[in-house]
Amino acid sequence: MLPPNAPSLIEVIRTLWQPWWVYVISFAAVVVLTPLLRSLAIRWQLYDRPEGLLKPHARPIPYLGGLAIFIACMLPVLIWAFSSSPQYLQEIMAIVLGGAILLSLGLVDDLKEIRPTYKLIGQIVVAVGLYIAGVRFEAIPQITIQGLILFAPGSPEFIAASLLIQILLVAGASNAINLLDGLDGLCSGVMIIIAVGFLLVATHIGAWAVPGWCADKLGSAYRFNELATVLAMALTAAALGFLLYNFNPATIFLGDAGSTFLGYLAAVFIILFADKPGAVKWFLAGLMIMGLPIFDTGLALVRRIRNKRPIFGGDRSHFYDQLVDRGFSLRMSVVVCYVLAVLAVVVAVGTLALRTRHVALLYVLILAAVAVLAALGGFIKVEASASQTKAKCRSSSLAKPPKKLIIMGAGGLARELANTVAQLNSVCPTFEVLGYLDDKQALCGQKLLDLPVLGTVDRLAEYKSTDVWAMPATGDGYVREKFVRIAQGNNVPLATIIHPSSTIGAGSSIQDGVFIAAACVITVNVYLDQAVLVNMGCTIAHDVCLGKYSSVHPGARISGEVIVKDYALIGSQAVILNKCTIGQGAVVAMGAVVAHDVPDYTLVAGNPARIVRRLEKP
Repeated sequence: MLPPNAPSLIEVIRTLWQPWWVYVISFAAVVVLTPLLRSLAIRWQLYDRPEGLLKPHARPIPYLGGLAIFIACMLPVLIWAFSSSPQYLQEIMAIVLGGAILLSLGLVDDLKEIRPTYKLIGQIVVAVGLYIAGVRFEAIPQITIQGLILFAPGSPEFIAASLLIQILLVAGASNAINLLDGLDGLCSGVMIIIAVGFLLVATHIGAWAVPGWCADKLGSAYRFNELATVLAMALTAAALGFLLYNFNPATIFLGDAGSTFLGYLAAVFIILFADKPGAVKWFLAGLMIMGLPIFDTGLALVRRIRNKRPIFGGDRSHFYDQLVDRGFSLRMSVVVCYVLAVLAVVVAVGTLALRTRHVALLYVLILAAVAVLAALGGFIKVEASASQTKAKCRSSSLAKPPKKLIIMGAGGLARELANTVAQLNSVCPTFEVLGYLDDKQALCGQKLLDLPVLGTVDRLAEYKSTDVWAMPATGDGYVREKFVRIAQGNNVPLATIIHPSSTIGAGSSIQDGVFIAAACVITVNVYLDQAVLVNMGCTIAHDVCLGKYSSVHPGARISGEVIVKDYALIGSQAVILNKCTIGQGAVVAMGAVVAHDVPDYTLVAGNPARIVRRLEKP
């Protein structure tokens, strides 16, 4: 790994890691800033709120961790540049500005949600800006065919290819790390390992660039050995300090802002390693260090395509989600990912001793082996639930096409309803929500959860004699009665909703697609048909059957002798007391308590979920 004339490893580290104070400042800054920004996020109500499936945490967790990471990374690097290394100032300012742009876009996405297109445009602009500032991908080998030279440094095709690859790196790495941020401590912990890998590669390159150490001057033309080393130290320290607050149970999240910024920094490292024409081995080493995020992103994309789901839609296709779905606790799933990330770094650093052609062949073999293992392990299979849902939908009234729905009301329950209908539609298309109607003039024209407030309730008359349904979504009985009268007076059919504090009596049968709102009481001998949603605060007494794809949301309480059919979801903080038969593929999310008589193939996800006794797998 080191040049033949290099001194001992300790001496190499002492020489190349001289600005050790960068590590100290970065670590101290993130340790101090994180609790301060967490307090601000709590004061300003900037939370990542749980929803039971993609966000299984038991309570709202504050954002702004990404801002702490950004400041802790960039502050010491700027101090280093201004104090002792002004030759890197232009490149560092471009890196800081690009990080600030992507951090800002991520913050907006955390708070208001923006289209992926806008974030992609920002990533393209940042990649081009880095290229203009001199941080350029140039590890493109020159090709000679019968005297014709292609991709000569500085040629038009060289510049075009370099810029295209740079854009792909910035966009790909930013989104890959963003997608990895799905469990407490996963993204920040993996980034520590990745940053250490980048630091080792930077140390290797730097050693070959020191005059008197290298035998063949392999790295003497490399410009960014000091910058890459200092940036890697800052990133390692910042991620390590943030993990103190982010490991399970996390008290603050990175958010899209932090995870996108970390992915951007990973792309910057790979570009720095590939700054020298022909330096393919260093570029491949950077990609291998990013092996886990690349594998997770590829796995999710392949699985979504095979299951005919939107590529940019959220689901549980990620590697870590599938670990949780197979019975691993949240912490164990994170630890498995840590181990795989370390393995990727070990392979990447080990290949630095090989020739480039051997490295490329080895990586192709590793890629093929990973693909085979993922297929054999069932990580990319077509899900049975997707095909079963499609077959059921073809024969169900829910599938003829989805009813158009207007939600009457625009308060908290209305938004909760809109979010729940979106989850229901992901399983079996039920309603196409057009928007809200509300008498509060201040809300008219606004967007809530990407749905517009169309106007006042009186506008419902415009939908008379159409195929639009209405659903009054408010806990106020008087207002609900008013909404119902307006709908009935205009011959607009009402979709079924069971409102808060209502009671579903004995012997009842609830049909498909019903929304059971917060605080309902469901008594005995009740059958809930498929795709029914039981929301938070509900109490289900006993002798209740939940149909396929039903969903019991956070805080619901199920007393006893309850049958939960295949692929149902029991949300976080739900309580199932006893004699509960749960179908194959069901998910009991983090925080749920299951007392006993639960089959072995049921998943109970994460701490502090609890099972007192399990039956043998039938």
